[in-house]
Amino acid sequence: MEWEIGYARSYSMVTTSAGNQKYDYIRTTKFITFGTFLLCPLMHAYTAKLLPALFDMSKGGRITLVKKLLFDQTIGASSFNALFLVALGFMDTFDIKKSLANLKERFVPTMLMNWGYWPLINYFNFGKVPVEYQVLVMNVFALLWNAAMSYIQNVFKKSKTT
Repeated sequence: MEWEIGYARSYSMVTTSAGNQKYDYIRTTKFITFGTFLLCPLMHAYTAKLLPALFDMSKGGRITLVKKLLFDQTIGASSFNALFLVALGFMDTFDIKKSLANLKERFVPTMLMNWGYWPLINYFNFGKVPVEYQVLVMNVFALLWNAAMSYIQNVFKKSKTT
C-alpha cells in the first residue's frame, strides 16, 4: 500500500512541478499495477528472505554489513531498476524492443541516481534496523525514490517529443 500512496503523491508533485495540470490516470494505473503485483512482492522477498539468508548479520559484523550493502547496490539495485525500466517501458509501448531501448537509454542515469540515494539509507537500515522492519524502512524512503523514478521515466519521454 505504501507503493501506491507514494506513487500517487510523487506523481502529483512531478506533474505539478512540470507545469502539467492534467493527471494521467492510465499512467497511475500502470505504475500501481507494477508496484502491487510485481515489485512489492519481489522487494519483500528480497529484503526479508534473500538478504538475511545470504548475509547473517549476527556473524561478521561490519564486514558482513559492507558485503550485504555491496551486493544490494550491485546485483539488487541493478536488477530492480532494470525490471522497473523494462516493465514500465513495456506497459507504455507493448513492444519489447522499445522496452529494451528504454532500459538502454535510462539505466545509467537511474543507477547513478540510485547510488546517490540508497547506500547510506541501506547502510543504516541493514546495520541498525531489525529484519522484520527493514521492508517498512525501505518503503518510507521509497516515497521520495518513487518521485525520482517517475521523473526519470518521463523526463526522457518529454525530451524525445520536443
